[in-house]
Amino acid sequence: MLLVEDNEINQIIAEEMLEELGIAFDLVENGEQAIATLKKNPSAYALILMDCEMPVMSGYSATEAIRQGEAGANHKNIPIVAMTTNAMSQDKEKCFAVGMDGFVLKPVDINVLTDVICKTISKQQAL
Repeated sequence: MLLVEDNEINQIIAEEMLEELGIAFDLVENGEQAIATLKKNPSAYALILMDCEMPVMSGYSATEAIRQGEAGANHKNIPIVAMTTNAMSQDKEKCFAVGMDGFVLKPVDINVLTDVICKTISKQQAL
């Protein structure tokens, strides 16, 4: 999994959850780094956990770029789960509009995270 998160505290929390779940991951701090990492690792990731609001390149912009093939053609359909503090319905709609596949609110609940990851990967495998 690729974890894309700029906030140090949120990084620590997400890292602890992923480690508790036994999920191997790499961490980058913005969308631009995510795209560069995907380009260098054509088949290393099954899913991206993407913060929406980050400096340099937001999760929204990074998702659009990934869907357009800027991270490599093999990543165009990689499952992307949004992590955000924005709970408004239009924020969730924006996540899906740019091509994200799942959505979790911060602070992230480990049970919700597990459920969204499982559903997102299952949905992807069914395609």
